[in-house]
Amino acid sequence: MVCDITEKRISEAKDHENLQHYLSLFEDSPVPIWDEDFSQIKQAIDELKASGIKDIHTYLLENTHELIRLAELLIVNKINHAVVDLNEALSKDQVLSNFKYLITDNSFHYILLQMDAIANGKTECQFDAELVTLKGNKRHIHFRWKVVKGYETTYEKVFLTTTDFTDRIKEENLVLQQSNREKETLLKEIHHRVKNNLQIISSLLRLQAHTIDDETVKSIFDVSLNRISSMATVHEMLYRSSEYSKIDYKEYLHTLIHSLIDTISDQHSIQFQIEVEDVVFTIETAVPLGLLMNEILTNSIKHAFKAGENGIIYIRIKATKDDHFMLEIGDNGSGIQQTDIDKKPETLGLSLIDSLAEQLGAKLDLNTATPGTHYVMHFSPE
Repeated sequence: MVCDITEKRISEAKDHENLQHYLSLFEDSPVPIWDEDFSQIKQAIDELKASGIKDIHTYLLENTHELIRLAELLIVNKINHAVVDLNEALSKDQVLSNFKYLITDNSFHYILLQMDAIANGKTECQFDAELVTLKGNKRHIHFRWKVVKGYETTYEKVFLTTTDFTDRIKEENLVLQQSNREKETLLKEIHHRVKNNLQIISSLLRLQAHTIDDETVKSIFDVSLNRISSMATVHEMLYRSSEYSKIDYKEYLHTLIHSLIDTISDQHSIQFQIEVEDVVFTIETAVPLGLLMNEILTNSIKHAFKAGENGIIYIRIKATKDDHFMLEIGDNGSGIQQTDIDKKPETLGLSLIDSLAEQLGAKLDLNTATPGTHYVMHFSPE
């Protein structure tokens, strides 16, 4: 019996040729490609669902040991040479032996994304991720895997491609750094100009005050000048700061107090006690808080003590909890009577003080039960 196997041989030859063509395309592709098998992962996830677990995402999030177990079921059939280059490896064997260690702190998140996709029956998944090469260098990679047609039920054949966009990220970071430097320069110039403008306003007010004989009106001008000075000091310190958005508040308080002493020159006998932790505040907190303390300190310096009388004015700022702070400020002078508060709130500047406290999202409590004037305020900086 004689059989003609010519067509069979031709078919086998074509299949072999196609296989060789595929292998050549796979191996020579400049795109890193992983030929993988997700079948055991798919089977394990199906078993979890069959056991009654409906929300696979939450389950794996709460049971990380299960997430690790599923990840370890991954089978890598083969990789091309581009994968070796991307991972800075010496050979394919080195990659295949160590690919489970090419992880970062975010790897659990990436694994969970893929398990979600498989659990929801998706045959394609893509995401951006970080990869650490075998030489320890970090890469920014776009991962995309797709189940090969015909294997949608078992996930036995999956192609994973990886695109390295590290250079693009580096270029974007350089552009961003340049942009940030330009913005910092602009912000620095703004603070400088605001400070200069405030100083011009102060100079104009001083010139105007020299033409006034009424001592009461002059006193009002002095108070206004102190308020402007407290704001100008903030912008001056922001201008000199390396961050341009936050200032050292202990340094600011010393500057503020020296300015007030120089303005109210007949009260050098007052002793100032400053207990402030090393804290920095943004301009949103620094300005209203500075104005508030300026009002209280001015009142204490001008009204708490008789001329030449020794006295103590204290300021304490300390952290409490949950990014909150407590301000304690006051003196051991004659104190403010509740009747005076009820009758003359405007004269004492208490309405402005309350308004500034409200701006800080806080309430300023005044203690009149003990000798002197004592304020306490809890606030949360912006």
